[in-house]
Amino acid sequence: MRVVIIGGGVMGLACAWRAAHAGLEVTLLDHRICGGGATRASLGALWPPSPLADGPLQRLHRQSLGMMESFVREVADDAG
Repeated sequence: MRVVIIGGGVMGLACAWRAAHAGLEVTLLDHRICGGGATRASLGALWPPSPLADGPLQRLHRQSLGMMESFVREVADDAG
């Protein structure tokens, strides 16, 4: 199966990496260099949500932050 991912920021690259590991043929499109758009503007950081907000998006955000350490370790192991 082939997939096209538009955007080579942190999220696009992570999705492309996961899809490739799942055996998909991935094409990644970005009009700039990967990591040169919104990723650069946000310093590549994942900012925690406000503790005053507790909607579904904020809960998902907190859950994602909690998974970041294992994801980084997995990417580092894969990169050697």
